[in-house]
Amino acid sequence: MHSFELKREAEFALGSLEKFSGFIDSVRSISNVLSDLPVHLGQLSTVGDNKLGVVRGEIKSSISNIRSIVGSLSTRQIFKDVEGLSSLLEELGGGELDDLGLVEKTNSKLQKFSSDYEGYIDSYRIENAVPLLFSSGRLVYSLESLINAYRFSAANLTGSDCIEDDGSRSQLSLYLSNIKDLRDFAEKLNAISDLYEGIAGLLGVDLTDYPLVIDQVEAGSLWSKVFGESRVIGLMVDVLKGSAGFLYRNYTAEGKIASIPGKLESLDKIIDLTGRLEQAGVDTGEIKDEVRRATVGIAKSLNELLDYQYKVEINGESLSVADEVLKGLTGDSWRRPRLAYEDKEDPPLSLPPPE
Repeated sequence: MHSFELKREAEFALGSLEKFSGFIDSVRSISNVLSDLPVHLGQLSTVGDNKLGVVRGEIKSSISNIRSIVGSLSTRQIFKDVEGLSSLLEELGGGELDDLGLVEKTNSKLQKFSSDYEGYIDSYRIENAVPLLFSSGRLVYSLESLINAYRFSAANLTGSDCIEDDGSRSQLSLYLSNIKDLRDFAEKLNAISDLYEGIAGLLGVDLTDYPLVIDQVEAGSLWSKVFGESRVIGLMVDVLKGSAGFLYRNYTAEGKIASIPGKLESLDKIIDLTGRLEQAGVDTGEIKDEVRRATVGIAKSLNELLDYQYKVEINGESLSVADEVLKGLTGDSWRRPRLAYEDKEDPPLSLPPPE
């Protein structure tokens, strides 16, 4: 699995487990009764026979504290949380991050705790308290280990921290799910660079001062995380979202999609390139010819990036062909959404002839 997806799995697990923090605290309060037990057990091996009865009384008194703790908890909430947490652990079990089977082991300890808890509240007998104390401690330890494992994974799948953010640089995280081969992978990376350079030129940003810096790139799918000048990255995000949104809104199950010529007027209708440049402080009237020339390159880069992509994720926001269209598509039956970039009017795409 792509580390982009592994990171998401870890963050989902952490967020979901956080909802049970109250339950974990309750179980921990029960297990804390064990904190004095090692001292008492150590005394059994050192005191004389005449003191054994005193030590046994201290142990019994310590264990008896469990009744007041359990009595302060909502039994209904405990069992509700056990059911909810068990369902979550079943969902997380077998995930790519659970290579040691920690989730299944934790769920097993959860079921043991539930059984021991039920056994104790049936009678509140001290002989039933001891199993509950130990199963509580084991469950807390297992849950904390699981949470720490997910936290470690999330922290170490975020890329490097070597890029210093001084406010003038921003991040573009782009996830493309459908990469055909090595050439396609390389061409899409080049398209990201070309798009950055094209927009930087329009905004008057010096690439020597603000080069596009790679923070993380991974294959399989394509997940790229790059940093660049804030205005350039901001406009890149806008044009990528606008272009992908247009393609997916206009895509149909028959494979028909409007062709977008690489003309400034046409691109303005889709992503409002001129308007966005003006919002960024560019006097487009002064560089009208430059904008027109750059439009062809921008459309070409967008075409390369979005070619064959039925879904993309841009800075955490997912865009895809409508679900109702995807439901009726299998294999190669869908036709690639694309942006036309030649500086001419292109006819609408049509279905290929039957084979």
